[in-house]
Amino acid sequence: MSGRGAAPGTRRLLPALAAILILLPAGGTSPSAEGLRVTGSVSRPRVRLGENVTFTLRVEGGGPLLAQPVLPALAGFQVVGTYQTVEAGSSGRALLFHYMLSPRNAGRLAVPDLNLRIGETVVTVPGFAVEVETGGAAPSPAKPPPSSSRPAPAVLEDVLLFGSVSSSRVYVGQPVVYTLHLLTRRSVRGLDITRPAAFDGFQKVEDPLASKARAVQTRRNGHLYLDAVVMRATLFPLEPGPKVVEDFEAELRLDSAPGRAVLRGGGVRLDVTPLPAPPAGFRGAVGRFTLRAVEPPPRQVEGGRPVTLALQVEGEGFLPEAPLDVAASPFLQAYPPTVQDTSAFERGILKTRRTYRLAFLPRAAGAVDLPRAKLVAFDPGKQAYSVLTEGGGRVLVGVSSGAAGTQVSLAPLVRRPVPGPVRNVFLTRRVFWRLLPIPFALAALIAAGLGTYRAFFTAPEKRRARALKHRLRRSLHRARRRLDVRRAEEFHEELSRALMAAFDLKTGCSTTGLSRAQLEEVLAKAEPDAVRKEKALALADLLERARYAPERPTKMDLLERYEAVRAWVQGEAEGPRDGRGRGGTARAWFPIALAAGLLLPPSSSAQGPGDLLALQAAQAYDRGDFSEAGRLYLLLKEAEGDGAGLRYNLGNCAFKSGDLGRAILEYRRALRFDPGLEAARHNLEAARRLLPARVPPYEPSPWEAALAAIPPGLLEALVLLFALLGNGALVAALVLSPGPIRRACVQGVVAAFILMGASGAVLAYSDSVLPRQQPVVVVAPAEVRAEPEGGGKPLAVLPPGSEILRVARAGDRSLVLWGEGRGWTDSSAVEAP
Repeated sequence: MSGRGAAPGTRRLLPALAAILILLPAGGTSPSAEGLRVTGSVSRPRVRLGENVTFTLRVEGGGPLLAQPVLPALAGFQVVGTYQTVEAGSSGRALLFHYMLSPRNAGRLAVPDLNLRIGETVVTVPGFAVEVETGGAAPSPAKPPPSSSRPAPAVLEDVLLFGSVSSSRVYVGQPVVYTLHLLTRRSVRGLDITRPAAFDGFQKVEDPLASKARAVQTRRNGHLYLDAVVMRATLFPLEPGPKVVEDFEAELRLDSAPGRAVLRGGGVRLDVTPLPAPPAGFRGAVGRFTLRAVEPPPRQVEGGRPVTLALQVEGEGFLPEAPLDVAASPFLQAYPPTVQDTSAFERGILKTRRTYRLAFLPRAAGAVDLPRAKLVAFDPGKQAYSVLTEGGGRVLVGVSSGAAGTQVSLAPLVRRPVPGPVRNVFLTRRVFWRLLPIPFALAALIAAGLGTYRAFFTAPEKRRARALKHRLRRSLHRARRRLDVRRAEEFHEELSRALMAAFDLKTGCSTTGLSRAQLEEVLAKAEPDAVRKEKALALADLLERARYAPERPTKMDLLERYEAVRAWVQGEAEGPRDGRGRGGTARAWFPIALAAGLLLPPSSSAQGPGDLLALQAAQAYDRGDFSEAGRLYLLLKEAEGDGAGLRYNLGNCAFKSGDLGRAILEYRRALRFDPGLEAARHNLEAARRLLPARVPPYEPSPWEAALAAIPPGLLEALVLLFALLGNGALVAALVLSPGPIRRACVQGVVAAFILMGASGAVLAYSDSVLPRQQPVVVVAPAEVRAEPEGGGKPLAVLPPGSEILRVARAGDRSLVLWGEGRGWTDSSAVEAP
């Protein structure tokens, strides 16, 4: 079927050709600059206006998977078609990219050197020149061709171009086999494809051996035809909706008829259905695949050496450039995988077979867990997604002097986290301003009440009697404390003061300094009972003699004198209490203890729904499903409340998932609940050491650092404390009688109010010096700009895990501050612990 006199610039397709066009998927292994050989050529240097010329790029040493380069705009030419063929040579296989060019005007059309991107490499291809003649130009396409090229009407019925697909209704990415048939009832000498179909909206992979298939007989429209396969390709729809494969145009040469016949046909229509909502980790794979490990990782490596493993994906369907979802790990630095594609056609079906070699560089010494690779693919036959996992394992990394020489360990999970209250600032500013007026108001109220009581409800005689009773009780108390033979003189002096106070209270006048006769006369007027009068005088004489007696009394004598004086003065004033017995104290506390025991809730050991959630989350964590474990812990937080252990476990899930920014945030939240949780502090430092990059923190001045080091609420508490002490001392000074204690209270008032003023001044100054700085953690790459509207060039991009300060907010924008600058960023990229 190869013919002579083929029209220049046409594409010849013969069923017996060994080299057939094949369009391989874009996105394979990129060629390297070394060993890439690119040459260009044109099919004819001279053509007539209206004819096409083919420009061919020959690429050798570029790997099996290359996308067809895009030509820039060519002066004087229009690209009307492209295709790709494979050619076997002595040095290996070469890819030929063909471009059909149509001249726009006559004359010498020169194309300068072309800079083309082939894979990831930019190469320069020498230009070319074509002479375009005007004389004898081909007729206009709108006019019918010359009679020598017009076939008889019977030819169109005896020879047909026909296209077929394996399925006319497919999903996005589902492979569909397209076949171009030549149906003939006559002897055909040759077939030249002059205008191939473009296959817009499809990725196409042609079967190079399809044209070698034997022709078979088939019946169509009641006639028997010989069916020869011109081309067979596997199509992958790239987007949903109705898709059309346009007709091919070919020139046919028959043995029984002169000239050429023009055939058009092969067009088909497909309905492409969109895929259902995909699960997490879906990268676009459609079909039925298997995933297996062909090269397991080593069990032990030296520090600083990479760990490699190879996985193979095999099946029928569409695979994107990077179909595997490999979870990130903070302990490993992942390299881009290398791909080896050995896909081939088997019995007309494209069998996809790719080997992915994964490489990781351990960033820490010790036992390191490799992440498992996950392939999520949509199976059109089952109309459901399938999830395949493979790989993983544990590698023991040795310690070296390189980057992997640091031993990093992660504290274990809290198996049953319990909720707990947040240790917030114990005194907020709102509570402080509400509590501050209370001591002053109470002191003013007590002073006003005391003054009113003294002025309107207390006579001078009653005030004097109250002061005498206070002096009597105090003297008896002091005498009781001096009940010792070595302090007999002080003992008798205090008893005498108590007796004199009782005499003053009884007589209504001062008896200090009176002689015995004067005292007897005064008592006779105040005490009608002669027995009590004589007893009082006897006590006064006894104490007078005891103070000046040369012999030392015994303790029994001191006790008898104390009891005698106390028994007499109890009739004049209420005697002092010597103390409360332990039995009374116990009896007083017993009702309180009983009430507290009744009010305490009974302990229960029954398990609730939180125990089941905690167990399921721990099991998901143990099997490596850290996202599911984090989701269950969030459900546990909603069911039972927040707590330090819960936030710590969420930090561990984020740490294992490779999200170090989220891990740092959760660990700091755990420490806010419980500052003494050492496991959270340990893991927080480990996460900070493994961060690949972070910005330096803001460095305040020494004075700002000193003010910031003061615990929140401490200054407010000091102001309240000194206000309470000062007002309390003021009330005591108003109540007490003049004396040393009252003078001490006055001094306490002055000192307390001075300290209160100093604390208030420091508080006010800290509010004016320190801005409202809120610590935040960057959880996503944050672009920082100079204006809150977000316009202009970014000042910086803050990496996740950076710990910075937020000083203001405007809508969904935050003003952040770090060691090297400040600016506005999206509030969703930063979160406060």
